[in-house]
Amino acid sequence: MPNKATSTGTGTGKGTGTRTRTRDWGRYDSAKIRRKQLFIAVLLSALDLADLPTHYKGRGRPPVSLRTIIICLAYKTYYKTSYRDTIAEIEHQKDRLGIPSVPCYNTLRKYMNSKITATAVSALLRATILPLCSLEKVFGSDSTGFRTNTRSEYYTVSIRTRGRRVVEERQGQGQGQGQGGKGKRSLLEKRERREFVKLHLAVGTVSQMVCAATTTIGRRHDSTQLPGLVVEVARIFSVHEWLGDAAYASRKACNLIAGLGGRAYIWPRTSLTRKSKGSSEWRRMLELFELDREEFSRHYHQRSKVESVFSVIKRYFGDYVLSRSLDAQLNELLFKVLDYNLCRLGYLVVTSTLATDSLAQPALAASG
Repeated sequence: MPNKATSTGTGTGKGTGTRTRTRDWGRYDSAKIRRKQLFIAVLLSALDLADLPTHYKGRGRPPVSLRTIIICLAYKTYYKTSYRDTIAEIEHQKDRLGIPSVPCYNTLRKYMNSKITATAVSALLRATILPLCSLEKVFGSDSTGFRTNTRSEYYTVSIRTRGRRVVEERQGQGQGQGQGGKGKRSLLEKRERREFVKLHLAVGTVSQMVCAATTTIGRRHDSTQLPGLVVEVARIFSVHEWLGDAAYASRKACNLIAGLGGRAYIWPRTSLTRKSKGSSEWRRMLELFELDREEFSRHYHQRSKVESVFSVIKRYFGDYVLSRSLDAQLNELLFKVLDYNLCRLGYLVVTSTLATDSLAQPALAASG
């Protein structure tokens, strides 16, 4: 008999509620203790099922197989190690992983900067979510930033007037200089700031698996990435509801979701109005928000599961990227997402009857 765990907490919307769940602690312990074995088993299964791109043009010496490259880079991200340390780890397990020869660390660095690596990781992500195609109907989207080791320069123009100092940030040089009355002088100051990269996700609210992911530079707005996430999810899943914070609030986003047969539950900004302007889904969403806030919140607050996914990714695989070039940083974020999906799918297979197809069977065997 599975043990029961009951937790009491604040419910969504108004009032409080009690959440009761049944957990098989034997399976839970097995999944947590064998997380590494499950990660390897699901990774190898996904590589067998995924349609990886071909990077050999038929001339000259054949390159290292893309399968080997993906395994090595997935290991590097999983253990948060350098390329040289990754090679040492792979050497001890190459027979188990089916790797005939371990590539040089410079080869791994080259492929981390390659666009074909991003294409291969995207194919693997689709392979990991195929067992969920009939399960997920509600999706939430959000973004988060990851620290980098790179810095950028910018300028500030400081205008000093009789002891008072007013600082205005300018992107270009010379703006504000020479302007002002008697007794004023301008000072141009050069400063640095740490850059960051951004991860945009669409997450299924039932399994908490990442169903679509995209990476951008740090200052790219969330709303620009929503159409790509929605279209990617709609290729595999049937979209019934889409949840998002105020950064996604627009009539264009509501029209896109409604066009796929879904309902939008996006938290509106205070400056927005109910005027449809050609978007009936926008008007419906705003009316529900204003007239029945509790019902709206009951749907919307499932979006907090996206924040849980971000928390797990950063705790397991780090809230930073080790790569220096922009392409490598963006690919490293995709590998963090891939590693999360592999670990999460292995956990779900062992602790529930979520999936029993060819991708899940090796995970069940690895769990003992």
